[in-house]
Amino acid sequence: EIPKSLKSTNDGPFRDCDGLKEVTFEQGTTEVASNLFSYCPGIEEITIPDTVTVIEYGAFNNCKNLCKVDIPSSVTEIERDAFSKCVNLERILIPDSVTLIGDSAFCECVNLVEIVLPDSVKEIGNYAFEDCSNLSSVTLSKGVTSIGYRAFCNCDSLTEIEIPKSLKSTNGDPFRDCDGLKEVTFEKGTTEVASNL
Repeated sequence: EIPKSLKSTNDGPFRDCDGLKEVTFEQGTTEVASNLFSYCPGIEEITIPDTVTVIEYGAFNNCKNLCKVDIPSSVTEIERDAFSKCVNLERILIPDSVTLIGDSAFCECVNLVEIVLPDSVKEIGNYAFEDCSNLSSVTLSKGVTSIGYRAFCNCDSLTEIEIPKSLKSTNGDPFRDCDGLKEVTFEKGTTEVASNL
């Protein structure tokens, strides 16, 4: 059980604890500390308490057998690399409280097949979903204003996308090398096509 007092770690305190399968958090926990469970291959399911507001960077990075995550509606930020390289993660429900998907947050989640970003999401970071090669369905937030560099790069299974009218900027090439992308539509009322889209 992780105490609610924990605010930081020094890079993977439980790294390579292959037998670690069950994780609980003390009631009242407000953040999942950075790199807390990175490289913990035994963890298959995680339930994050409904008091947590931030999943910090690398929190579940490279949990290669993680296949189920329950994120509560208290969470507002999913920071960089939070779930990167969780190769068995197929679906994840992002609650409509989240405003930020950080850099590389779901990078190399190669079995992720669908992502729905609620309208609360304003920013999608660089490389956020890069190399999610089986990602075939993406619903962008109607409130997103910025999509990061190569955010969906190499998502080869993606065949169509609708761009919301709220989008104002990209950091360059968010859909680079999406070889299967054939149909692009824009939300009614769109006034600009963002640079390097």
